[in-house]
Amino acid sequence: MTKHNLVTAISAMVITLGNGMRAEAQIFQSSGKSAADLSTEEIINQAEGDFNKDGIKDLFISNYKGSAFYFGKADGSYSLFLDSDLSVSSDSKLSVTDKGVLRIQTLQSDVFLFRYQDNTFLLIGGKHDNESYNFLTNKKVETIDSGSSKRTETFDMPKHPPFKYGWFPLDWKALWDGFTFITEDGGMKPDDMISLGIYRRMQLEERINNRNMCNLDTDYGRDYPSLDEKGEGSAMGTVENPFSYNSDCTVTFKKQPNGTFKIHVQYLIEERGYEGELYKYINEHPEYENLDFDEQLKKAGLTIPEPIKIEEDLIFNGKFIELK
Repeated sequence: MTKHNLVTAISAMVITLGNGMRAEAQIFQSSGKSAADLSTEEIINQAEGDFNKDGIKDLFISNYKGSAFYFGKADGSYSLFLDSDLSVSSDSKLSVTDKGVLRIQTLQSDVFLFRYQDNTFLLIGGKHDNESYNFLTNKKVETIDSGSSKRTETFDMPKHPPFKYGWFPLDWKALWDGFTFITEDGGMKPDDMISLGIYRRMQLEERINNRNMCNLDTDYGRDYPSLDEKGEGSAMGTVENPFSYNSDCTVTFKKQPNGTFKIHVQYLIEERGYEGELYKYINEHPEYENLDFDEQLKKAGLTIPEPIKIEEDLIFNGKFIELK
C-alpha cells in the first residue's frame, strides 16, 4: 500500500455534528412502510420475523454500509430499534426462527444466533465447522468424526461478557480467540474479550491499515489491546517496505464509564522513496560506494523526509463514531 493510499484509507469524508462528534451521512431511516423506505443505500440482505414476540413482524436489513433492526408497528410500518456499521454480506444466509432468533450463516458457514433481550440483540450461540457453542449454558460441543462413527464432547467455556450485535465481526475465528487465550482463570478477561472483538472488527474492516496487525494467523495479528485495571490498553504493529515507506501503528483503547470505548489510532509514516534514488545514484557513481550513509545522501543531493503523523479518535458504542 502506498503512503497516499494509506492516508486516504484512514481519512474518510465525514459530516460534523453539533455535539463534537462526526458520523457518516444517515443510511437508515427512523421509520417507514417497507424495507425500501428504510435504507438510503441498496439493500443486500434482509430477514423478517417477530423479534420482540409482540405478534407483529419485525425486520432486519443490511446494505454495504451497515445493518439495522426494525420493530413492526400495528399500522404496518417499521420503527428503527438498533443500527450498526457492521454489514452482513449478500452471500450470508439469513432467517428468523419461531422463537424470534436471527440466524446468520456466513459464506464460511459460520453460524451466529442473535436474540432480543436486555433491550439489545445478544449473541446466544452459533456454530463453526464441527463445533457448536451455547452462550446461555456456557457450553461448547465438538463433534468428532472418526470415519466409521461420530461422537460428541462437551466443554465448559470461560466466563464471557454479553456479546452485543455489532461489537465484533461475524467471523468465528476472530471471536473464538477470546476463549483460547490462556489466563489464570482459563480465559480472557471479559473486558479484554470486548476490546478484542472491537479490535478484530477494525482489522477486518481495514480501519487499521497494517498488514502485520490484520493477519489473524500470525503472532503479530494476535496482538490485541489487553485492558489494565484502569480499563486502558494498546496494541502496536509495524510494516516495513524498502524503497517505499515504513508505517508504525498504535491503537489505544479506553473503556468509558458508560461502557463505550474511546479509541485512538496513530500512524507514523516514514517515506522511503529516496532509497531507490540513492541506490541508482551510487550505481552510477561507484566511487562513493564506501562513504557513510549521510555522506552518500549529501553527494546525491537527497534528504530524508520528516515522518508524517496521522491520528484518529473514535468512540465505539456499537458503531464507530469519529471525534473532532
